[in-house]
Amino acid sequence: MEQLGAIEKVDQPTEWINSIVIVEKPGGNLKICLDPKDLNRAGKRKHFQRHIIHGSPPYSLSAI
Repeated sequence: MEQLGAIEKVDQPTEWINSIVIVEKPGGNLKICLDPKDLNRAGKRKHFQRHIIHGSPPYSLSAI
């Protein structure tokens, strides 16, 4: 994967690394998955204020 340019070796401290999970597929091959847990925790998102409509909703909750 390093030769393909998909990953690169890091031999010094960096600001960020991504955790990985290696899963064995039914056929025996290995699948490398990125675990976004730390990335999601560190990411900054815009917060949008929800508009609140006073009064009864236009639908019945019992219909859901």
